[in-house]
Amino acid sequence: MNKILVIAGSNGSHSINQWFAKRLAEHPQVDYLDTRELNAPYYNMDIEESTGYPQEIITLYDKIHDYGKLIIVSPEYNGYTPPFLKSITDWLSRYERFYLDGIDVVIVAVSPGQKGGASVREMLTTMLSFTNANILGSKGIPNFLETNDYSSEVEEIVNLFK
Repeated sequence: MNKILVIAGSNGSHSINQWFAKRLAEHPQVDYLDTRELNAPYYNMDIEESTGYPQEIITLYDKIHDYGKLIIVSPEYNGYTPPFLKSITDWLSRYERFYLDGIDVVIVAVSPGQKGGASVREMLTTMLSFTNANILGSKGIPNFLETNDYSSEVEEIVNLFK
């Protein structure tokens, strides 16, 4: 598949990162997957041992591998990865340790602040390196305003896969 899959690391309905992930999906080469619909429980070893891996996580793993290209759009919560996204990555890494092996990944953070989620982008780059992801780069979108079009940023992000 030549298209790019985009997911948001936020489960908030009014998240600017959800908004931007959907904005990226307006590009003809990008498809959006709403991770809020996964309904997977927060990672817990007791759940894993008693019921195994949630089917939604296995389906997400398969979808990521069908696409081979992934954009993760994540907010920064007090300088860290949001628990929602961390839980998804924990489940995926328990299902398959190197779950992003051979997958091209771009990390994006949208922020109302001036640094464009620099801490979470650095943290995700480090964290995902342990999954054998091929990190193509990261892009911060600072000083977010929903009234902006962000066409040039969308093109810049998509072009990182070329």
